[in-house]
Amino acid sequence: MKIVRLDEVDSTNLYARSLIGEGEELAVIALRQTGGRGTKGRQFVSEAGGVYLTRLKFPADFPASQA
Repeated sequence: MKIVRLDEVDSTNLYARSLIGEGEELAVIALRQTGGRGTKGRQFVSEAGGVYLTRLKFPADFPASQA
């Protein structure tokens, strides 16, 4: 699994989505998010010093052409 470590990012989820075409399982880890999204579409701003993570995992039978 590819691991991407960032000091700051707008959203770990959006960053992971931008890499989905690589078809590789990955984890995006950031120490701070500036534009994260919480439940019901609410803005989620994370303070420095935390750890924020998005993991992208494909099912075993997921066709690579669909990544």
